[in-house]
Amino acid sequence: MIYSNLIRPLAFRLDPETAHHLAIAAGARLGWAAPAIRAATCIDDGRLAIDVAGLRFPSPIGLAAGFDKSGSAISALAGLGFSLICQGPNVVRRITMGLTQLLSRDGVKHVADVVGVDA
Repeated sequence: MIYSNLIRPLAFRLDPETAHHLAIAAGARLGWAAPAIRAATCIDDGRLAIDVAGLRFPSPIGLAAGFDKSGSAISALAGLGFSLICQGPNVVRRITMGLTQLLSRDGVKHVADVVGVDA
């Protein structure tokens, strides 16, 4: 009732970019409430489960990379019930930087040396 009479009409008046920024800002501030959000929105139905590449997901609903590029709203988004959340390019950059630091610390110059690929 509140959604259809108040929230939806207001949200649909926003331009997409503003709505996106508001959603990310709200998610960043509501990460602490993820367990409560999950409890309120959880749909536990085995018929929705799906297997992809040997991984089992509780539902076929995921969120593509690009929605939360900075990763600031991941907890709140997970609380909404997405079974997969692709975080985006910043995560890959952080992993790459961390991996490079670890490898150089251990004296490895190229990733190919670690994984055994001939370059």
